[in-house]
Amino acid sequence: MVITIIDGGDKLMSSGYLATEDIFVFPSARRMNKQVSARLVSEASLANIVNKLIETDGFVITPEPETGDYTENGFIPTQPFEFNVHGYYFNAISANAIYEAVFGSGTSFSNPVENEANDVKIYANIYLDKTTDPNYVELKVQEGPINELDVENRFKGVTFSDTDLTTASPTPADYSLLLFEKELFNGGTYEWVVPIESRLKFIYTFALGVDGGEIVSGGNLITDKFF
Repeated sequence: MVITIIDGGDKLMSSGYLATEDIFVFPSARRMNKQVSARLVSEASLANIVNKLIETDGFVITPEPETGDYTENGFIPTQPFEFNVHGYYFNAISANAIYEAVFGSGTSFSNPVENEANDVKIYANIYLDKTTDPNYVELKVQEGPINELDVENRFKGVTFSDTDLTTASPTPADYSLLLFEKELFNGGTYEWVVPIESRLKFIYTFALGVDGGEIVSGGNLITDKFF
């Protein structure tokens, strides 16, 4: 505590500071030896805010660039691909890059792996480290050091797989999002699509808009009544 004399000595003002371990601040980067913890608070806070605004564990964001609407398939293979998993925002350079990460160098949606099955799927899986501070989790790699997400020039903060790794053993993922699956179209051919359920941010919502309008959503805007 510091006592300061002000107003010519007529008043005393007490001021002080909390111990470093007794306070977290967001946003903040200059925490010296507590900088890592400060970054964890930022990461956890941002993810928590997003998770409070949506009702699913993840969703695909990417629309068709020219119209702002989804194509029939829900994505363009050569365009950047954006998605959210448990409050974490990811932006891949292209959907084709995700396909190649799963099925091997040189493959893509237009140059598929040999004997590609019709029931094949592609998931994004994330792992969270809950050991550094149980109150402030952070992304971690599936295996290896938890303090680095980029290992040998590969970003390992999200694992792309043809399997939902939340059921994997011995190291299950914490969250998984189905990005792509094959769907039978009217022409009798199977095509890759972003599943409708992976595009939804809300399962069921009843809320009042800022203008007092009633908004009810079951994955889509159902009513919007203004009074």
